Amino acid sequence: MRAQQTCEIERRKQNFLSALSVDINLLSNMLHNFFQVIQSLCAVLALVFVAISAWQIARGLRLQNISALTSSLVDLDLEFVGRPELRPYFYENKPLPSNDELLRSQCLSMAEAYSDLLEQMILSYEELEKNLLGEVFSMGRPRVSETWINSAKELVGRSPALREFLREYGDWYPETFRSVFKGVVS
Repeated sequence: MRAQQTCEIERRKQNFLSALSVDINLLSNMLHNFFQVIQSLCAVLALVFVAISAWQIARGLRLQNISALTSSLVDLDLEFVGRPELRPYFYENKPLPSNDELLRSQCLSMAEAYSDLLEQMILSYEELEKNLLGEVFSMGRPRVSETWINSAKELVGRSPALREFLREYGDWYPETFRSVFKGVVS
């Protein structure tokens, strides 16, 4: 009888350990699956965070670039305060003087400075919008580069000094820049 009780106890012990082993394996699998789900959620959240950070960086760089270029444009325009006789050659379609070589030279020097700034404006905005999610987040608004390009075309269209400078020295600038003014500079 005692042997029978010992066998029964041993059998129950084996059944309990088997059941416990199955429960531990089941619990282990459940925990593994749970942590896989948590890990996947963390990866998705990290990607969202990276995308938002990239957008914020792009926005900050874009605003910084706008500010720097606008400041440069204002500085260049302030040159007309000290030299008001140059302004009509840039804003009033006044033909360049043919009999005053000094004034002509000053106008062309100013035209070079304007051309360099316009190049910087147009090329930097196209690059920013192409590489830093500008198109993704533009939400139907006109791209900044289109606005700058239209302003630059209008300025060149009103400035005999800029048109002459770009006709004479346009090959100093990349084709991307020159192509903007093909219809304006003839």
